[in-house]
Amino acid sequence: MTVSRKRPSRARKRVAPLAWALFFILLLGTAIGLVLWGGTVAPVPRWVTILYAVIYGGLIIGIVAALIQRLWEIEKGEEDEAAQY
Repeated sequence: MTVSRKRPSRARKRVAPLAWALFFILLLGTAIGLVLWGGTVAPVPRWVTILYAVIYGGLIIGIVAALIQRLWEIEKGEEDEAAQY
């Protein structure tokens, strides 16, 4: 018995990276908001609040950069090249 499997389209392959990136961006954005809010409620030094916000912001920038790179790979048709190694 032969089973034919269709390859998913490029548009479908973009959904998972976009969904995960959006999830983590929202998660880290919420963390930034909580850190900034917590800095107004509790007596925390301002530099600690800014440090955490900058770290989370850097993570968001890294996620966006990885997302752009991944979408570029999918567009070029290189989505399965890592399986060769």
